[in-house]
Amino acid sequence: MRPKIICCLHQRRQVLRYNRTLKRCRRFFVSGLGQEKEIDAAAVCQGQQNVASIQTKSNFINIVLGTISNGIYTPRQISVYCK
Repeated sequence: MRPKIICCLHQRRQVLRYNRTLKRCRRFFVSGLGQEKEIDAAAVCQGQQNVASIQTKSNFINIVLGTISNGIYTPRQISVYCK
């Protein structure tokens, strides 16, 4: 039996007490290899100058789903913060 390696990836870019304007779950398959999902943060915040930060993360449930499916289904949480 092969040991499973579980890791949590969390990318964050300077969140300074701004309100989260958008929170979405994006679904990836086969660990997201070669897949991209785009969100136009400038459109969400009505202009590029109003974008405070963009955050992507995997929470506990996302990690469990990825582990149970052996990496076939790997959801990620994406949040956009506006000024």
